[in-house]
Amino acid sequence: MPSSAWHFDFTPLQDRPGLRAVQVFALLSDVQPQGGGTVVLSGSHHLVARYVGRTKQEPKPRLVRGDLGTRHPWLAELWDRRCSEAAQHGSRRTKFLGVPTTVDGVELCVTEITGRPGDLYVMNSDCFHAIAPNAHAVARLMCTSLVTVGRPAADEHRPRQEGASGPPPLLHQSASSVRVCPPR
Repeated sequence: MPSSAWHFDFTPLQDRPGLRAVQVFALLSDVQPQGGGTVVLSGSHHLVARYVGRTKQEPKPRLVRGDLGTRHPWLAELWDRRCSEAAQHGSRRTKFLGVPTTVDGVELCVTEITGRPGDLYVMNSDCFHAIAPNAHAVARLMCTSLVTVGRPAADEHRPRQEGASGPPPLLHQSASSVRVCPPR
């Protein structure tokens, strides 16, 4: 269970409330438990939304993690960068993975992305997540893409085609990458 590298994929605030982006994970190989799949702190996007509501600031991952970690001991322990490599593999996994907890009335649970080639996971981009160590002899191959909601920034100053009707595009793929987690 990683202790560092927990982050969410920052998307700037927009002039309207609600979902700004989703993160899509596509499995390109078998990803077994402890096989290097991304771990996700399910429900954490609600804490990020509360942070924005309370501070009225852009939700920069490092600032949000620092704020939440100082206010909530369970999160501080999950994100404790002082944990040793050995501690990351045994007791931390048992303590955090798949064990729900409640922080400020929000149910949180660390889940691990596992599955077969072609499986897709979609999550709110404000969910904290981190790459986990691969304890198997087979590399894990996963593709990820950030899909923003609303009109892409590059299109904001581009005139619409004459005769175009309807609203501007609602989804825009803004970044993608392939992540390989080599075996240990």
